[in-house]
Amino acid sequence: MWGFLSMNKQFNEIKWLEKYVGKSIEKANLQNIRNFVFFWSLFESKVCKNSANVNSICDKVDELASKGRLSIVDYNEFYKYFKERYVSSGKVNYKFNSLSFRSNDKKELVKKVLESDECDTGIVIKALLIIVYRLRNNLFHGTKRIETLDTQIDNFKITNKLLATVIEQYDQS
Repeated sequence: MWGFLSMNKQFNEIKWLEKYVGKSIEKANLQNIRNFVFFWSLFESKVCKNSANVNSICDKVDELASKGRLSIVDYNEFYKYFKERYVSSGKVNYKFNSLSFRSNDKKELVKKVLESDECDTGIVIKALLIIVYRLRNNLFHGTKRIETLDTQIDNFKITNKLLATVIEQYDQS
């Protein structure tokens, strides 16, 4: 009568999404994106005290660095992945621009880190987490369309592992 979904009927989220977007959705792919929501929530609540933004993220990296908790070895995999994704012929590419940086997102810092091989560990980690923040904003605010999320699976796999690394190092501090 009101158009509400019946509470008695089994609701299949995947089937609903597939019907809505007119495309088959691979459950395994969706799992990494779902997990990202939980990893981000843990990171934001635990590390950023429920207030994640570029400045608070950078402050937390500085805090970890001051305690001697950061080693570039722990972050090389992530740096390599994002550098390969966002740099072509030594310069940031169109994928980098699709991160949709806002004016206070320290785009130039991230660009400098990705285009260089000589950066301080703390600066590298800030850049990596700013990329994660941009991926998060693009996902949560609709820039990443559900129809093309299957092209983002590797981003979410690496991002989940990066967030887990930061959370563990924060717990040890």
